[in-house]
Amino acid sequence: MTDKLAPRTLIVGGGLSPGTSRLLELSKICDMVIAADAGLLHLREAGIVPAHVIGDFDSASQEMLDWIPQKQRIHDQSEDDTDLEKAIRFSLGLGARRMGLVCVTGSRIDHTINAVSLMIRYEKRVPITLYDAHGDAVLVNPPGTEIRGPKGLKISLIPAPGAFGLQGTGLLFPLNGVNISFGERDGISNELTADTAHISFETGRLLLYCQRSLPQSK
Repeated sequence: MTDKLAPRTLIVGGGLSPGTSRLLELSKICDMVIAADAGLLHLREAGIVPAHVIGDFDSASQEMLDWIPQKQRIHDQSEDDTDLEKAIRFSLGLGARRMGLVCVTGSRIDHTINAVSLMIRYEKRVPITLYDAHGDAVLVNPPGTEIRGPKGLKISLIPAPGAFGLQGTGLLFPLNGVNISFGERDGISNELTADTAHISFETGRLLLYCQRSLPQSK
């Protein structure tokens, strides 16, 4: 493995599954798969055996747990953290330097918001990508980022909690110094007009969502 940022760990939660094919694609670009409690069900349905399952096991049945050897089950009854955060911390303890989260959106809005909150909480320790059935999301900080993709690729710029002085090139809807902030203004459903787009801003943070279903290479 030559990528200095590897390994990448995929954490599978108990939210809405993006489907077996998507889970298989994502598992192939990761070095380790970890189930957060009920995420074990999604993995079993996809035929993906995780390296570990962690949580308080209030959602994973004993029959599901028996699918995994005892030594790979991490029973954490702490009530201070969600199972997803337990999985993130456990992965950091194993040396993970990049993480992907999947099956953590789409079923309960509180779990979806918590997943984004955890991305922000741990961003100084590990870059995290959030995947769903339609694309992926990453946090972006100043000075900005470059987006590569086919013309017509749809993207959304979501304030987390705000990004100020936004500039952009290669986009259908121009960004000429605009500000976005949570509860005030968003940047939903922009579109690439070139193979490469650039987004920059002066201060703040945003969540960049790219609506594509292609796994990212290591």
